[in-house]
Formats: sequence, C-alpha cells, structure tokens
Amino acid sequence: MMEPEVKERIQEAAAKLSKGDVVEAYGLLQIALNQARSDNNRNGEAAALHFMGMASVDLGRIEEASSLYQKALSIRRELNDRPSEAATLNQLGIALFYQNHIDEALRCLKDALQIADETGDELGQAASAHQLGVVYQKLGKIQEAKEFFERALSIAERRKDQQIKASALHQLGIIQQQRGDHKRAEESFKKTLAIQEGIGDQIGQAAAMHQLGTIDQEQGRLNDAARWFGRALEIAEQLGNLRGQSVTLYNLGSLLVTKGELDQAMSHLRASMDIAERLNDQMMVAKALNQMGHIYLGKSELDKAEQSFRNSLEVFERFAGPRSKDTAMAINNVGAVLSLQGRAGEAEPLMLQSAEVSHEIDDFDGETRYLMNLARLKFQQEAFEEAIRFLKRALAPAGNLDDPGALGSVYTALTAAYLRLHRTDEAKEALKNSIPMLERANSDNLAKAKALLKQLEESTDSR
Repeated sequence: MMEPEVKERIQEAAAKLSKGDVVEAYGLLQIALNQARSDNNRNGEAAALHFMGMASVDLGRIEEASSLYQKALSIRRELNDRPSEAATLNQLGIALFYQNHIDEALRCLKDALQIADETGDELGQAASAHQLGVVYQKLGKIQEAKEFFERALSIAERRKDQQIKASALHQLGIIQQQRGDHKRAEESFKKTLAIQEGIGDQIGQAAAMHQLGTIDQEQGRLNDAARWFGRALEIAEQLGNLRGQSVTLYNLGSLLVTKGELDQAMSHLRASMDIAERLNDQMMVAKALNQMGHIYLGKSELDKAEQSFRNSLEVFERFAGPRSKDTAMAINNVGAVLSLQGRAGEAEPLMLQSAEVSHEIDDFDGETRYLMNLARLKFQQEAFEEAIRFLKRALAPAGNLDDPGALGSVYTALTAAYLRLHRTDEAKEALKNSIPMLERANSDNLAKAKALLKQLEESTDSR
C-alpha cells in the first residue's frame, strides 16, 4: 500500500507532468520520494522513482532517467507488482533506445508486453505495443511499427484511453507523412491536437503543432508552417522543455533555409544544436549539421557543405542505423555535393544507395526524389537512356504518394529524356500521362505541358 500523503503528492506531480509543468513536478516527486523512504514505503518509493524518470526524459536527462527507472524496476520486482513492473519496463526501454542501446531496449519492451498479455492488462498491452512501434519506426521497420500502433489504437479506442489514442494517432500520422499521404497525416495530427487540448497535455500539443508545421512546410505553405512552429516554441519555452525548444528551433531554421534567409537560419540551427549537445541528443545534432550543409550549399561553400553532410551522415548511421529515412537523406546529400564538385563517379553510388534505403523502408517520397536526382545527374552527362531507367523506377514510389504533382513531374522528365533521343511517340505518351496529374496538382507547368503536346501532335501530323 502507498501512504495517502505520498500517493496524493505523486498524483499531483503526474497531473503536472501531463500538462508539461516538468520542473515543478520533479520537485514534488523528490519530496514524495524522501517521504516514502522515511516511512519505509517501498510502493511509494518505486512510484516516485518511476515518475521522476519520466520527468527526467522530458528535461532531456536520459541517463538519469535510465538510472531512476532501474531503481524503480528493482523495487517493483521485489514487491512482485507485475503491472507496475511492465509500466517501468516500457519507460526504461524508450530511455535505453534514446541512448542507442537497441537490443536492451527491445528486450525491455517485449518483456513488458509479455507481462501485460499474461496478466490480461489491456491498457498495458496498448502501452507496450505503442512503445515497440516507436522503436521499430526509428529502426526503419515501418510495417512492423504500423501494426503495433494500430494495435495500440484499437485497444485505446475500446477502453476510451485518450492519452494512448492520441499517441498512437500521432505516430500513425508520422508514418502517413513519411509515405507521402499528407492529407491523412494532417487529419491524424489535427485529431491528436484536439485530444491533447482536451486532456490538457501541453507537451503533446506542441508535438502535434510541430508535425502540422512540417506538413505545411513540405507542401510549400511556409507562413502556415512558421505559425505552427512559433506556437510550439512558445509552449516549449513556457514549460522549460529544452528538448522541445531544440526541435522547434531546428524546424524554424529549416524553414528559413527554404525561404533563403540563410544567416538567420544558421543562428536558429546553432541554437538548436547547442541545446542538443547539452542534452546529448545526437540525432538532433545530426539534423542541425545536415541543414547547415544546405546553408553552405546556398553560399557556394562546397567544401564546408561536404564536411557538414559527412558529419551528419556519420551520426545518423551510428544512432538511427543504416536503414532509416535520416540516413538515406544524408547519403543523398553527400552524393549531391560531390556531384556539384564534379565528382560524379563518387556521387552516383551514394545517390543510388539513398534510393535503395528509401525503397526498403517504404519512404516513397525519398525514393522518388533520390531517383529523380540520379536522373538529373544522367541528364548532365547526356546519358539519356540511363536517365530513363531511373525515371521509370521512380514511377512506382511516386504513384504511391498522395501528391499527383510528383507523378506528373516524373512523367514530364521522361518526356524530356525521350525527346533528347528523338523518340517522339514515347515522349507524347509520357506527356499524356503527365497532364492529368498536373491538372490534379494545379501545377504551374500544366500550360507548358499542354502546349508541348499540341506541338508534338502537329509535328507528327505534318509528316
């Protein structure tokens, strides 16, 4: 049993944690921990340690969190409290994953799911399935991740657990976004935001705002993206959430790169990286380095760009693994800068590797873009047959995207390649396929495509 005073203090701290009042929650938990130890209240001690671990994660103190969870786990095993043991294993698994201890993380999470299955704890099953989904998603095993998130969502809806429902919807939205289904992803994140607002979870609200901002940015709605990021940063600063500040400063910096405001972008990215280094968040350091590479590209400082991209790739390979979206992006960026330096022989294998990694993890958007980049390289070399080969490969992933403009662009590029080889009939066929896609996307290139098709048909008729 837990003493009433300790229990009430932990419940108060848990409520503050859910609202993002992390520092105040941590202070309450320290008081509860001391009281529990004074009363020899092992149950209360374990609960306080568990929630202190959660607060430490939110503060970016991951090693401290792991230590706290280990202590809580030891007590809960001593008390033979199986449901609580599973809850701590879940949190410990994620903390270990953040520290790149992948095998240990998966072992903890699978043990937690086994306990929940054995005890018939449905909410425990949902929590464990969700956390396993997070890890598999980060490892690039997207289908496995999707199945775990869908299992968590099904249980959460049946048991009316809004927190797990919001978390599962959020992660499914990320998968939808990764697969280029921006419409469904936006719907998922807006549902998540509404739930988080309803339960008062400010950290969850900021996370949903961040994802909505990235969708707007990817769709070219830069002012809307800036507003979402601004709102997310305001919440992170208000709560003293350093991890949230680092992520949002990074996104604002990336947005400014897109807008061409390079000096201001560099300032935001350095601020993001400074915080990430303090938190030992190597993935965020790598992301910042990657965007800095784009800034150097924009300033035509190619040697600095190459070094920044290579540094980013090294960290991504170490912490995200060789089969991840981030790693594929970094490989492609190294290849792209090598191409600009006239080192096509070194560039092409890297660009092809990035497309193959994207294919393995169902990153349709990345695969399409990287194959298009290879086709551009072949255009520059006037190797049009090879360009056609890469463009034909790009048709499948582009067709899986919820973006008709992407498929239209591939067909348009195929038209250009066929024309360079004087294969007019194939050029016309590709152009006819591109026009409906460009119409659906309301593309600026639609009028040019129609005019070219008319010109080609008239040319054929005159022969």
